[in-house]
Amino acid sequence: MTEVMIKLTAPEELALFGEKMDEMSVAVQKVTQQITLMQPHMGIRPPALPDQIRTEALCVLQRAKMMIETRGWVQGHAQSPAGVCAGHAVTSTFIALYANDGEVGQHVESLFLNAMYELTGSIWHGSIPAWNDFPARTRQEVLDTFDRALKLGGLDG
Repeated sequence: MTEVMIKLTAPEELALFGEKMDEMSVAVQKVTQQITLMQPHMGIRPPALPDQIRTEALCVLQRAKMMIETRGWVQGHAQSPAGVCAGHAVTSTFIALYANDGEVGQHVESLFLNAMYELTGSIWHGSIPAWNDFPARTRQEVLDTFDRALKLGGLDG
C-alpha cells in the first residue's frame, strides 16, 4: 500500500468545500485531509471495510450521485440553479448524514479518488472539484465515476 499525504492550500479548500459551506464543513475537511490512497494501477484495491463504515460510505456515494441525477451537474460552481458539482454533492451529502465520522469521510473520499484514477489516470491533487471542473469532463464521466466508486466499495448493480 502506498500512502499519499494530501495537504490542501486555501484555494483548494475553497474549491473543495465551496464558498457557502459552514464551519462544520471546515471541521470535516480537517479530519479528512489525510487520506490513504490505494494505487489501483498496481493491482491494489481499497481494503475491506467494516460493514457499518462500508455501508455508510456507499450510502453517501449513492445519495451524492442521485443529487447530480436529480438536480443536474455543473462545473465552475459548487452549486447553481442548474445543478451541483461532484465535490459539493459528496461533501454536502456526507455532512448531512455523517458530519462527525471522519472514518466514513475518509473511505468515501478514498473510493472516489480511486475511481477517478482508474477512469482518468489522475487524482487531480486529491481535489474532486478540480477534477469535476476539467473543461473536457462530461456529466456521464462523473456518473460513471460514482458507479465505479460504488463498485470499488463492493456494491454491484
